[in-house]
Amino acid sequence: MSSGARVVAPDWLGFGRTDKPVDDEVYGFRFHRAMMMIAFIGTLDLRNITLVAQDWGGILGLPRPMGVRERFM
Repeated sequence: MSSGARVVAPDWLGFGRTDKPVDDEVYGFRFHRAMMMIAFIGTLDLRNITLVAQDWGGILGLPRPMGVRERFM
């Protein structure tokens, strides 16, 4: 039986197989928050999100629902 749920697990920019910005000044908390937590969710138009996070994902992800509560369960 299918629940209709899906798992979305992004490759954080600069980790894994993606390139990171050349300018180290740009590559920090605000960069990751803007790209992965704001642009990523908006671009994919994710809704009814259940956030599961660890390590940097927790630091970046836990404050995010406060800004877009309507996208989270």
